[in-house]
Amino acid sequence: MEEEIKKFAEVEAKRIEKLFGKSNDEMILVDAVKLSEEVGEVMNEILNYLRLQRKEKLDNKEKVKENLASELADIVLVSNIIAKRTGIDLFASLKNKMDIVKRRDY
Repeated sequence: MEEEIKKFAEVEAKRIEKLFGKSNDEMILVDAVKLSEEVGEVMNEILNYLRLQRKEKLDNKEKVKENLASELADIVLVSNIIAKRTGIDLFASLKNKMDIVKRRDY
């Protein structure tokens, strides 16, 4: 799965760059804004999941879980695109961060 996500990020980064006609450096900012948008969408679904939305905005629990899963996946994918653009191996970074968190004394 790791290699599939990395390949997706590479292809998608190039596709979006070509679509918008911007350089890799300019696209880092575009992708950062996109990441912020995706985080907002996750927050909206969390409010829906917790039933803290207006009644007319509430979906059934299964639909909310599907939407939340999709929005969380968007965050992972956009994060991987940013990592690709900046030359970061996000999976190596995740492994390193997990090691750091495991060593924390709570």
